[in-house]
Amino acid sequence: IKDMITWLDQKYDFSSYDQWSVSRPYNVHPGPDEKIDLMLVFFRYCQEPWFLPYSGVSDLGFTGYVFVDNFERFFYGGDGYAQDSGASGVTVTKRSGWFEITDYDWAFSIAAHEIMHKLYGDSHLTRLFGKLGLIGSSGSGRGMMSFEKACLGWMTYDVLDMTRDTILTLTDYMTTDRALLMPIPGARYYYYAVEWRAKIDEYDDAPVPGLYIYRIFNPPVNRQKRLTVESADGRWDWTLNENNRPVKLRPNPLGGRSKLEVIKINDKEYFADGNWGDEQDAFTLKRPLWSFYGNPTPDFIFDGDTIHTQFNLQIISVTDSTATIKTFHGAPAVLSVPDNAAAGFSVGTAYPNPASSEQQPVTLPIHVAEPGVLVFRVFDTRGKLIKQKSAPYYSAGEYNIHWTPHGVPAGLYFFVATFGAEHRTGKILYLPTSGSLLNN
Repeated sequence: IKDMITWLDQKYDFSSYDQWSVSRPYNVHPGPDEKIDLMLVFFRYCQEPWFLPYSGVSDLGFTGYVFVDNFERFFYGGDGYAQDSGASGVTVTKRSGWFEITDYDWAFSIAAHEIMHKLYGDSHLTRLFGKLGLIGSSGSGRGMMSFEKACLGWMTYDVLDMTRDTILTLTDYMTTDRALLMPIPGARYYYYAVEWRAKIDEYDDAPVPGLYIYRIFNPPVNRQKRLTVESADGRWDWTLNENNRPVKLRPNPLGGRSKLEVIKINDKEYFADGNWGDEQDAFTLKRPLWSFYGNPTPDFIFDGDTIHTQFNLQIISVTDSTATIKTFHGAPAVLSVPDNAAAGFSVGTAYPNPASSEQQPVTLPIHVAEPGVLVFRVFDTRGKLIKQKSAPYYSAGEYNIHWTPHGVPAGLYFFVATFGAEHRTGKILYLPTSGSLLNN
């Protein structure tokens, strides 16, 4: 690269490439400072690059300086370490050992990632799931997520109070720059951000259309900022299987890790299968609820204490480019059935679902239009009958059926409610959370 710069110096006046003045911590201002601003170097093929095991670095691969324009200006190559975001350029190739030619999409996303280091320093906002933004440390997308844009002043969040109930419609983030920011009460510098990704923009690298939720730590210093993605698949305790791969052991909404994060087992770090994200990680109409009683939960551990948010977010409806959501604080008012109840009987939404305690009953609201006897049965995934109860009703009206998952293992259960010749079915997810985990 030094030879390339020397050859270019014979042909070009570099004064037009000295338009920025950069001062740490990574503040860019207009005006020359005698340092060449930015040079992008792409290797078509590089069997053993000096920046093993990376695909790109935020420097030019040499230590120190190369002077140009008769010593009036210079390229700063770097400080000799893997990343130096103050260097005059970035270098990109395919990762060593892949033996592939660098393609356009790879070059685009990795170069954009490395350029972002000029603004954020050598840190990464998020360790994994980088394709939702540019500055993740495992893979990079082709478009900024909302927090990256907001930090640069390129967009402004709509601020939402987590303690107030509301219904609103979100437009596609990538085409409208619309996203929500929710300050977390009692946790300084902590926020949740919400984006609706419809995947109608060519640069949207989200795995599937859906709602993506981020937990943000936003102190004043750029290199200290951190971000994690809330997976709709939940947080878990992990163990290693016979192939030394991390697998889910038990649900742990507060102290566990999602598969989108680094998983530490026996003082070693592992990455789970699917750590770049898949269709299970977005909140969609199939996984519409993010709730304080569910997994994942908006509650989290902060300085040894649990921040109890009492917050719920639910997707109500979606179109090709929008999502309507409802946010509510405290226990949801779902213990009722639709107004257009069927002639015989109707079943409302089970609550809480997922159930998290073997002592707390799951409530199933029903509506009967005439006197009769309702038979309620619960089955496990193998079809084994777990519970059966009968309830006679002597008049039409609304009633509640209760089931307590005492003594049953965690998992998915099915219920069948029979009233006369009519049947209604549904699912109840039981994810117990032990008291010791809640207090950790």
